[in-house]
Amino acid sequence: MIQEPMSEPHTLGHASSTGPSGGDYECLSPRQKQVCDLIVDGLTSKAIAERLGTTVHTIKAHRAEVMRKLNVESVADLVRARLSGQAVVPAFANTRESSAHRVLRVVVIEDQPLFRDLLVNHLQSQGHDVRGLNNGQHLDALFGSHPPDVLILDVSLGCEENGLDIAEKVRRHSHCGIIFMSSHARVEDRVAAFNRGADAYFVKPVSFVELNAAMANLAQRLPVN
Repeated sequence: MIQEPMSEPHTLGHASSTGPSGGDYECLSPRQKQVCDLIVDGLTSKAIAERLGTTVHTIKAHRAEVMRKLNVESVADLVRARLSGQAVVPAFANTRESSAHRVLRVVVIEDQPLFRDLLVNHLQSQGHDVRGLNNGQHLDALFGSHPPDVLILDVSLGCEENGLDIAEKVRRHSHCGIIFMSSHARVEDRVAAFNRGADAYFVKPVSFVELNAAMANLAQRLPVN
């Protein structure tokens, strides 16, 4: 495999004074943006290297430069910085006000713990009643005791049953809102999700502003359980 030349020198230097959520994503090179987004998707350095056709060493060098530019010290901080950097505080406030009279019961099924926790924490901060699961194993019992208004599904769960399978099964007995999240942006992937009853389909990294808007829309039209 040919070593990819670095677009910028790999120097750690001193972190900028802008802070984690103030780091400028646009200052990254195109390849650094690719690496950053794939890290947010939950891919390992080896998986990113295979995806981009380069070496693990090069990916780690890009990752170090991305973390320096965004002023973060860990991958967890990088994910938080990237996601929070997409959200504008007034948009959070406006969306929350528009759905202030409707607390939604939400179940998030995501096999990446970091991303699942970020989603759960964000939705809870918006006032919703949220539970996080790493697969659909206990979903039937949950529908019996605590039926969700909205189900947020990762498409490619690391188990035998993926998000599409879960949605198809849920649609047989529930009209709850279904939001898909995936690293796949192909038209056929979106169509497959909508054919299984999706109300929305987001490509990772997910904008919390868009997610808030989708939740507000569902809050307005879903019947109260």
